Amino acid sequence: MGMTPITDYANRAESLTPQFLKKNADSDQSNFAKEMRAFADQVQELEDAAFIVYTYRGIDSALAYGADQGWASNVNPVLDDIGSIVGAPRQSLLNVDYALSIKAKIQMNASQGEPERLVAALQQIITTPGNNHPKIDLIEIQPATVCLNLENPENPLPIATWLIQQTMDKVKTAGVALEIQKSTARPFCFSVDSATPWYSNGKGFGNNSTDVNGGQLATPLFTE
Repeated sequence: MGMTPITDYANRAESLTPQFLKKNADSDQSNFAKEMRAFADQVQELEDAAFIVYTYRGIDSALAYGADQGWASNVNPVLDDIGSIVGAPRQSLLNVDYALSIKAKIQMNASQGEPERLVAALQQIITTPGNNHPKIDLIEIQPATVCLNLENPENPLPIATWLIQQTMDKVKTAGVALEIQKSTARPFCFSVDSATPWYSNGKGFGNNSTDVNGGQLATPLFTE
C-alpha cells in the first residue's frame, strides 16, 4: 500500500482550532494560533522529508531523484549513502554503473549460494534501471556445475563480462562451477515440425511457429 503525503498541515491545524482561540481581544491572530501555525509548519517539513525518503529510498528511485534534481552523471548523494551502508564505494563510477555495483554488492552480502540468489543477482547486474529483466533459465549440470542462460538480454550488456564473472563468483557457493550464456528467443534450432512432420524430411530441422524445439544456439559469456 502506498503512502499518500499530507501537504496542508497548517490549514488542517487552523480548521481544528476553536474560533475563540484564533483571535485575541483586538481581533488579531492570537498567540495560540501563531504557535499552532509554527508547529504545523515544522510538521509539514518533517512530512515532506519523510516522503522523499519513502519515495527515493530504493536504488532505481535514487537515480530518478538525481535526474529530477539535475545532478551530474557522477553525483548522487543518495546513492553514495546507500553504497556506504552496503560496503560499495563509488570508485569514480557514473551513477548508472554505481547503481549496478550497489545491487551486486547487496546480492553478495546476502548470498548463501542458493539458485534463486544466483538468478536474482544476475538479473540485477545486467539490467539497466528502468528496463525489464531478461528471462534467465538455470540448468544444473552434474557434477557441481550451474549454467545460467539469458534470453534476449540487453545488447550490449550494461556491464563488462569480466565484471559479471567477478561478481557472480562472489555470489555462488565455493566449489560450484558457473557457466553463463546468452541466447535469443526462438533462434534456429533442432526441432520437429508438429504440423507437417515430413517438412524436415526426418533431418530434425524446422522453422514453423508450431515447431517443438529440441535445443537452441547460445553464445557463452564465460565458462569456469
